[in-house]
Amino acid sequence: MMNCFINKIYAKFRSGTLNAAENAWLALHGWNIEHGKGKRILLFHGIDQTGYLGFNSRFISVGKFEKYLVYFKQHFNVVALNEYFSLEGSPEPFTIALTFDDGYANVYKYVLPLLEQYRIPATFFVTAIRSIGKDILWTDFFDLATKATDASFVFLGETYKKDWRGVYRSATTNETLKSIAENFGYPEKEQLMKILPDAFRDDAQLTDYWLQLSEEQLIALAKSNYAAIGSHALYHNYLTKIPHEYASRELADSKKYLENITQKEISSIAYPYGAYTRALIDDAESIGYKYQLAADDFLYPEDRADQRLRERMTLNPYISFYNQIAAIPRGRFH
Repeated sequence: MMNCFINKIYAKFRSGTLNAAENAWLALHGWNIEHGKGKRILLFHGIDQTGYLGFNSRFISVGKFEKYLVYFKQHFNVVALNEYFSLEGSPEPFTIALTFDDGYANVYKYVLPLLEQYRIPATFFVTAIRSIGKDILWTDFFDLATKATDASFVFLGETYKKDWRGVYRSATTNETLKSIAENFGYPEKEQLMKILPDAFRDDAQLTDYWLQLSEEQLIALAKSNYAAIGSHALYHNYLTKIPHEYASRELADSKKYLENITQKEISSIAYPYGAYTRALIDDAESIGYKYQLAADDFLYPEDRADQRLRERMTLNPYISFYNQIAAIPRGRFH
């Protein structure tokens, strides 16, 4: 009888149709399907109070993040990134490493205290945008600024208007402005930011969604026994959409800047948007990066055998806690 019940719960767990009582039963018994062998690097971005997804799909609430930490502590072996790279095969128990991209100040505010409370390590991939006097990434500026205006405007000789979904598109080609901007280097993106309104800066409730780590916060983060700092390049450009020499220079300049601030070796790089080339992998190794990270998928067939590079799994804020836990050992959401 009990086996039939467990099988039923398992099937509903996989399908995502558990009700509140069944979720409570799982939590009470600490039951999980991921026990066994394997490993995964998990990717987080921003943390806020509520898990608001109105600007982008990258944020989860601090409460949900803590729930993950409690579960990870109980059921997984959580290791630092450098230790993860040394693992061979499929370790037992299931082993994970935690990473954060984009360098938001909210990780210092919300994440670091929880890592220290639960004694769980994580690596934070930070751009060197502060080195040019900026406190925001162009993507976040774009997301917040375009939410706050409906006005049409001209950028680099092209007119952009919002469609019925509230997305800015070229009046000529109908291509989205964001996809067009992704192909530019930072000077053009900076021009775009000068056109768009920045009134969101005056709203303290929005700070979690854009403010980058200050140099003082970065120093404090680097001093923690549970935090390591890695590079996320310089401008948060698509490194495959700019000339190779510029992309390579971003890797070198960001490493130098972060090492100067933290007074620690920066040995890991997470490619913005998971975008890289095979030549860039070689450059990163020459520059001194021992550990290189893609995003959710490798880009080239030979990557899977390349010991310099690992893929990650981005946690999905749109699915339930238990469905996310179930997806981790599979490495996919279906």
